[in-house]
Amino acid sequence: ALPIYSGRTILQDKYETLGQVALRCKQQKSRLDTFTATLDPKSMLPVLQNHLRIIEEESEDMAEMFLQGLIPLDAFLEDFISKRQLAHQRRVRVEKLQELLKKQESKPQPSINQSDRKS
Repeated sequence: ALPIYSGRTILQDKYETLGQVALRCKQQKSRLDTFTATLDPKSMLPVLQNHLRIIEEESEDMAEMFLQGLIPLDAFLEDFISKRQLAHQRRVRVEKLQELLKKQESKPQPSINQSDRKS
């Protein structure tokens, strides 16, 4: 009776370990799904467009402040140039991402042949 009892205990321990591993696996899958969703090109485009809009507004506001005499020339040139460079980089990224998405949309979707399915 002792070997059966110890075998049952080992099996119970293994089953508990399996439950813990399954739970960790589900949690990590959830984290992975969340992470990959942020990398989806369709979800990245609005984020990039928003960041582009923000930096362009900041540079326009800075130009207005300079024209009103609120910012000295040296400070304006240094900050304005860096903001415009960043805006340009973001604009290029947005345009490239838009091109990528258009290419993906124009590609024909692979069809599933009946012969490829397993019954």
